[in-house]
Amino acid sequence: MGLHIFVRTPPRASPAERLRGKLHIFKELISSLEDVFCAETILLWVRAPVKSLGGQPIELGREAIENLSLELIRSYVKKVKIRGGLFVKVEGALKLGDGEEAPAYARLNLPRSWRDIYGDIEFDVYAAGDVSDLMDLVLRDYRLRRMIVSSLEHLAGLGSARVRDAYLGYGPDCIDDMRLLSVLYHDKGPSLIKDAFSTMRLDEEARGLMRRIVPYNKRFLARAIWNAVEGTKGFADTLERCRVRREDVKSVLLSAEEEGSFRRFYHALLGEFIGPVIEELPSTDVVSRKIREAIIGTLRLNDFL
Repeated sequence: MGLHIFVRTPPRASPAERLRGKLHIFKELISSLEDVFCAETILLWVRAPVKSLGGQPIELGREAIENLSLELIRSYVKKVKIRGGLFVKVEGALKLGDGEEAPAYARLNLPRSWRDIYGDIEFDVYAAGDVSDLMDLVLRDYRLRRMIVSSLEHLAGLGSARVRDAYLGYGPDCIDDMRLLSVLYHDKGPSLIKDAFSTMRLDEEARGLMRRIVPYNKRFLARAIWNAVEGTKGFADTLERCRVRREDVKSVLLSAEEEGSFRRFYHALLGEFIGPVIEELPSTDVVSRKIREAIIGTLRLNDFL
């Protein structure tokens, strides 16, 4: 799989306002990639985004791309009496070097069950020849990688509806395993530490550390660790040593300068920042013992009252 984008909308926004915000970001993504992505047609997919999963396509035509709106979608939903989940998909061609092209698509996922796994928005290529997904092209085409990074920088600066998280890596597993990443964006820094926590669950060598933080609030730990390391020379040196580039934005936008950069970065985060913090925390056994001692002490005190 390719680029997965999760959108943050205002908490008090109505469902219609949330959808309008996501449509705006979807259109801005396509527009920001116009130098490398030539949009050709737009389709509404019902129930699923592919026929093999029972999906049914409704082609709207190329002219609908520029006129894409909530009202347009509603008109088709009403016209054909659509029942089930809905997906908005723009198909086209990704322009590569030497005049080559690869069939590609951008898709807006409206069903929550799909959004939770793949993100609100996806951008990827169709498998063909020696290309299985977008990552195969990103690794060998520096210009394409920089275009995607520039697009995320643009989307990060949008209004009330904006990108919350974005992942570009090998398959949807890169959302839970940062070792598979090539580009990463978060609008809040502590999310980077949370990425490391989720990767630790998949890392056999980190299971011991994960057991030590079972009693603790992961959100608090992530925020505390991030606040301690962000902006330090040590953190900047780690990024440089691992060949991970931090873009000039207020939030977190990182891109790999070579294959394996994020794998090295994960292990560096673990060994230099997260691991030492966790080792200093009382273990699960110690916390359990203190709870037991406190309760026994309270029971004994009540016996004398």
